[in-house]
Amino acid sequence: MMRLILASLYIFLLATPDGGAPRASPPPPPLPPPSPNTPIAFHRIVMMWPKAYCHINKCIKTPPGTFTMHGVWPSFPNGESKINCPVKEPFSSSIISLIEDKMKSCWPSYVQANDRFWGHEWVTHGSCADMCIVPGPKKTYVPKAYYDALVSYFKFTPQLTCKEKVGDKNKDKYLYEVVFCVDLKFNPINCPRDKYLSGCGPIGGGGPTKTPIYFI
Repeated sequence: MMRLILASLYIFLLATPDGGAPRASPPPPPLPPPSPNTPIAFHRIVMMWPKAYCHINKCIKTPPGTFTMHGVWPSFPNGESKINCPVKEPFSSSIISLIEDKMKSCWPSYVQANDRFWGHEWVTHGSCADMCIVPGPKKTYVPKAYYDALVSYFKFTPQLTCKEKVGDKNKDKYLYEVVFCVDLKFNPINCPRDKYLSGCGPIGGGGPTKTPIYFI
């Protein structure tokens, strides 16, 4: 029996050019370069270690011992970032006034004014994001704009809730809540369609109407 085992092993080694060692499968071919019409496949959330950054660059503030945000970069299937798209909405510090204090701590610049850094990230990367709706004192979008932006970004159907301010003679509607649905195992799922625009205006012909909704 031992001779049979040794003979079988010898035949196997002779038949295998590399002596029976497992061979790694060849790497997949690189993806072709994206065309201007190639849709983005994902977003990269890029976090920076400030102490290393300031060791290499001349910083104007003391770096913290925590990771901070560098940017959110829309990317093609091959990993390249999509950059410098036509700017639909210019950057303005008034747009982020409600979250500016939070951004100063989690998304600061170490070499220039924060506004200048955020403006650069918006023009370079944010302009290419699918979800191009931004808040503002007089910003309004039709319900479908909110719906399409959220579905494009999260890939699941959300529910939107809009409300009016009590006593408002104009009966203006405001985006009040965005609801995402999950199954019993907390996996994202599409929310029920007949409820996805609660209070945001009537739904006609299978889609939302052109009711302007404020995004303040």
